[in-house]
Amino acid sequence: MLMEKLDVMVRVFIERSIKYMELMNLEAHTLVDSLAKLVSLPSSISTTPEFCFPCTLIEDPQKRTILNGLQDDDARLYWIKYLNDREK
Repeated sequence: MLMEKLDVMVRVFIERSIKYMELMNLEAHTLVDSLAKLVSLPSSISTTPEFCFPCTLIEDPQKRTILNGLQDDDARLYWIKYLNDREK
């Protein structure tokens, strides 16, 4: 009886750990994709404050989702500039 309960607890722990690792892997992949989109933007120079600002944006999962969902680089640039202006 005790062994069965321990077995169930271990299985639940392993399943949750696997799901957590899969989620973390997906989150890391999404972050890498977002950074790749920022790097590929026209006139993107990674040693400027204009580049650093959007890098801080993609730390926020909701903003990262928006960035990845925009249809093209022009829309991404417009959105980043809009947020940057709003911050000032």
